[in-house]
Amino acid sequence: MNFLKKIAVKVVLSLYLKFEKSIWRIVAESYKTRLGKCGKNVKFNGKIFISRPELLEIEDNVHIGHNASILSGGKVYIGANTHIGPNLVI
Repeated sequence: MNFLKKIAVKVVLSLYLKFEKSIWRIVAESYKTRLGKCGKNVKFNGKIFISRPELLEIEDNVHIGHNASILSGGKVYIGANTHIGPNLVI
């Protein structure tokens, strides 16, 4: 019985992780449509938070890492060819 329980836990955890990734991809795509400006080849990697996306302008070839937060009290501009690492807060 213990063996079956371990397999069930692994299956449930695997499904949860796949579902969570899908949710964050959808959130990232919704951010792109609400940004003040969004260039080409902008990639959000995993879970991110943007407080006021309409005040954020992102140029081309930008990568924003997992668990990054952008708290835009005023306009925020991210130039081309920029990499924002994981867990960074702006």
